[in-house]
Amino acid sequence: MPEGPEIRRAADALSDAIAGLSIDHVRLPYHRLRPFGPRFRGQRITTFRTHGKALLTNFDNGWTIYSHNQLYGLWQVARPNDPLLPGRALRLELGHQDRCIRLYSATDISLWRTQNVA
Repeated sequence: MPEGPEIRRAADALSDAIAGLSIDHVRLPYHRLRPFGPRFRGQRITTFRTHGKALLTNFDNGWTIYSHNQLYGLWQVARPNDPLLPGRALRLELGHQDRCIRLYSATDISLWRTQNVA
């Protein structure tokens, strides 16, 4: 299970890759997030915050994705055309031009109004 420092390192890497950039492509194979794709396109990720072992991805439109990697979850910085990691289930991909971030295999993922997240 990823520990707090590992999640902080992941948040820093994700922030370096895409924070502040407009999201121009979205893939949401995870059924709980699929209906919300239009909320992310054209928005900017303002911050990646950690809360214990959870990662909060804050957008400039007032929405936050909560994710907890549990035992198997993994964040990746990639290019949109890079192959997916084998043996992992893609949950979400958010990208800007030649870069993207991907979340694999986590099952504790939800969307919240930022004002309602601690």
